[in-house]
Amino acid sequence: MKPLTITSKFIMIFLSIVMSREVNIKVISPEVPSELWSHTQVHPCRLNLWVEDVNEDAKCSQRFLVDRYLFSQRTRFQNIDIVETASHGRMLLLDGTVMVCQRDEYIYHEMICHVPLLSHSSPKRVLIVGGGDGGTLREVLKHSFVEQVVLVEIDETVIESCKKYLRIEDNAFEDSRVQIVIDDGARFLKETKENFDIILIDSSEPDSPSKSLYTKDFISDAHCRLSLGGIFILQTDSPFYEADNLKEHLYLLQQQFSWVHPFLFSNISYLGGVGSFVYASKNGHAFSEFNLEAYNKIKCGLKYYNKRIHLSSFLLPEYMNKNFSENVSKFNLSTWGEI
Repeated sequence: MKPLTITSKFIMIFLSIVMSREVNIKVISPEVPSELWSHTQVHPCRLNLWVEDVNEDAKCSQRFLVDRYLFSQRTRFQNIDIVETASHGRMLLLDGTVMVCQRDEYIYHEMICHVPLLSHSSPKRVLIVGGGDGGTLREVLKHSFVEQVVLVEIDETVIESCKKYLRIEDNAFEDSRVQIVIDDGARFLKETKENFDIILIDSSEPDSPSKSLYTKDFISDAHCRLSLGGIFILQTDSPFYEADNLKEHLYLLQQQFSWVHPFLFSNISYLGGVGSFVYASKNGHAFSEFNLEAYNKIKCGLKYYNKRIHLSSFLLPEYMNKNFSENVSKFNLSTWGEI
C-alpha cells in the first residue's frame, strides 16, 4: 500500500494541539508513522523530525535530525524538550533553543568552571545560578577544595527531566556538598546574606526567564555577595551574532568589577560554533595565578580544558579587539612563564 503523503504543516498543527503550544520542529518525511507519539513517555516512533535552533536577530538557524522524542513539557516558565539526535546524542532545548548536547557538553561545562576555579587562590564556596542540567555542577565538584556548592534553578522540571533523560550530571546532585534551591536567581542573590568565592551564571538566553540575570541590579547584587578576590562568570553567547549584547554586558560589569574580559570556546552544537563567557573579578585577573597542583589532580579527567586553552581563550580575534577595545581590561602574561 502506498504511504499516505502529509504535509509538515499538518504535523506541526497536530503536535501543537497535543502539546498545547507551538513546536519548533520541521518534518521532512512523507510517511505517516505507525505509531503517533505521546508526550508523556519516551516516543518509540521514528519520525524524520528535525529540531531547528533559530536565531531571529541573526536571521539564521541550524537543524538536528531527531531519532526519538524523549521528553516534552510546558512549565510555567518555559518549554522543555529533550530529544535523541542522530549526530549529537541527547539534547536539551529550552523554548526551542539548544542548551546542552551529550556529544560536546563537556566543552562548555569545563570552560565555565575550571577557568575561574583554577584562577582563584582558594575557592571554597561556589554559587551556580541556573545549570539545572547538572553539567556545571559535575565539573565544580571535581575540585576537592570546594566545600559547598549552592545551585539555584528557577525551574525544578529542568533538574528532574535532565536527571532522568539527559544523564550528564554523574550523580552530582547527590553530593553532600550540594544545596539545591528552587528560586529565581536574581531574587536569591538579593535576599541571601551568604558570600561566595565564585559565582557562575549558567543560564539560558537573556530574553528568556533568565532575563533578570542580565541587569545592572543583578550584577550589583552579585558583586556584593562575592568575597574579597571573588570571581563572577557570565554566559554571553555568540560574540559574532550577539556582539551588541556582549558589549552591553561588558559595560555593565565594568561599572562594578576591577577586571573584566571575555573568554571564548568552540562548540559545534551552538549556532556560529563559538561561544563566550565574561570573566569579572574584584581584584586580580585570570592570569594573576594558576593553581597548577589542582589542575594536575583533575587533568586526566578533562576532555577540552587545559592550561594552554585557559590562556588562549582570552586572546581575542581582531574583530573583537576592535569592537570591544574600550570594554575589556588589559593583562600581561609575565607570571605564567612557559606553557
